[in-house]
Amino acid sequence: MPMDLSEELQFIDRLFEAGCALPRIGVRGDDDCAQAIWRARRLATQHREPEALGLLAWLLLREAQRDEPDRSRWDRVSIDEGLALVDQALDAREVGAYTLQAAIAAVHVQAADAATTERVRLAGLHELLAQANPPALSEPCS
Repeated sequence: MPMDLSEELQFIDRLFEAGCALPRIGVRGDDDCAQAIWRARRLATQHREPEALGLLAWLLLREAQRDEPDRSRWDRVSIDEGLALVDQALDAREVGAYTLQAAIAAVHVQAADAATTERVRLAGLHELLAQANPPALSEPCS
């Protein structure tokens, strides 16, 4: 039986999270992360649904900064693509949990440093995310 869109989104999210978790136990998870991004890109292209765009944006923004505290070394190409996708997903009438997570990540990557992060904007987005009562979302890679 084929998965519905929300099941596919959750599967891709968990695949990416698995790739993020592997380095914590001494194993590289790049293949899982790359596979998740590839699947999210394919899904977003096929469906053009805002949540599919939001998930792809969220994954790209997370991957662009994964395990790299130095913002000057973040992947600007992935960040630019992720930011454009966030904008597209936010244009939809209904904004879901993955789009909100992507919007939160966008606020972080757009700040020059942690001190200049727009905290009020973040608080509003987190409030919307809590109200959306999302499915179990994975935590961003650290």
